[in-house]
Amino acid sequence: MEKLVELLNEFEIEKPARDYTRRIEKQNKIRMCWTEYTWAYVDDEEAERIIISKKYKFIEWLVNEDKIDNSKFYDKNILKWFMTLTNKEKADSIIMNLSIQEKPIDYLISILK
Repeated sequence: MEKLVELLNEFEIEKPARDYTRRIEKQNKIRMCWTEYTWAYVDDEEAERIIISKKYKFIEWLVNEDKIDNSKFYDKNILKWFMTLTNKEKADSIIMNLSIQEKPIDYLISILK
């Protein structure tokens, strides 16, 4: 989990300037909060949905920055096909794969370099 938090922080810092307060509120309680340089909470269902969403672009950033170990989640035959894809197509493929996982964050952590 620490590696994931480090990558999320790195991703947020590299993103173009924007409003640096992102809050997900649930039952009047902040469950996750990005405040300028840190993620305060990431192991909530809302955080999972944000992290693996296409709109957030974190997975695309991981692919572009070569932070994913492709050999950990595709067998050799599929890996050959996967390596022919563009980075955007790779990110989409990973997002699709994450969306069918019972524990997507654990799976994402397992495929990080």
